[in-house]
Amino acid sequence: MTMTGTAKYLVFSLGNEFYGIPIEAVREIIRFEQLTPVHDSQEYIMGVINLRGKIIPVMDLRRKFAMPFREYTDKTVLIILDVDGSGGAYQVALSVDAVHEVTTPGAGDMERIPEIGMKLKRDYLSGILKTGGRMTMILEIGRIISSDEIIELDGGEGE
Repeated sequence: MTMTGTAKYLVFSLGNEFYGIPIEAVREIIRFEQLTPVHDSQEYIMGVINLRGKIIPVMDLRRKFAMPFREYTDKTVLIILDVDGSGGAYQVALSVDAVHEVTTPGAGDMERIPEIGMKLKRDYLSGILKTGGRMTMILEIGRIISSDEIIELDGGEGE
C-alpha cells in the first residue's frame, strides 16, 4: 500500500496512540463544548452540541475503541467531520485527547495493517503511517461512523 504526496491526514491522539483521518473529511476543530445528553443511543455517542445552530452528535472514540474513559477537560478537542451516508451528508464530532498536525505521507511511509494483534481497531483501519519515528493508525471514517448510528439521533433525516 503506497500513498504519496496527494493524501493528507490530520493526526490526533487518544492516550499514547496516534491516529490519522483524511483532512478532506475535516470541517473544523473546536475546543470541547458542553454536551446535551441523548438517551437510548449507543454508549459511545456522548450527546450533541449546538454549533452555530446545527445540532451535531458527539462520538467518543475512546469508548468506540473500548479504551478507558477519560473525563473531558479544557484540553479535550472535538473534530467536526463531514460524512457521506446512505441518507445523504451529515456532520459528526469526534472527541479526542489532542490534535497534533497535518501530515502528507511520502513514498513507502504507508504500511498494510498487521494480520495479528489489532483486535477491534483493525476493522476501522486503512493502513499505518510511519513518520518521524512514530506509527500513526489511519482510520477509515466510513467504517467508524455508520450512518445508521447517526440517523438514530436525528430521527432518520440526513442533511
